[in-house]
Amino acid sequence: MVSVKVASVAGAVALFATAANAADMPQLPPVYIPQIEEYSASGWYLRGDIGMSNQRVGSMFNVLYDTASSVTNVQKDFDSAPTFGLGIGYQFNHWLRADLTGEYRGKATFHGFDIVQSGGATFSDE
Repeated sequence: MVSVKVASVAGAVALFATAANAADMPQLPPVYIPQIEEYSASGWYLRGDIGMSNQRVGSMFNVLYDTASSVTNVQKDFDSAPTFGLGIGYQFNHWLRADLTGEYRGKATFHGFDIVQSGGATFSDE
């Protein structure tokens, strides 16, 4: 009789242990982080540049200024102009690369004029 009681208790414990395990949430699958692979099929690259020029005139000199007694520069300034560049190159490694570039700079017009005093006469050159 003792063996029937022990067997029934062991069976009940096994039954409840299985039922309690089934009520738990399932484990989430592990998250694998993908490896990042560098794409290095070739070192060739194409580059482009766009910009604007903004020149300033600090001082002006002309050889003809030596013959005049006084020369005054008035309103000396340049317009801004667009710049465009295009190039192709090859990167050998992280520290060394070589490229061939070409650049176009738009027309920047100069504005200004001189007031020249020579021998008592005053001239204006625009």
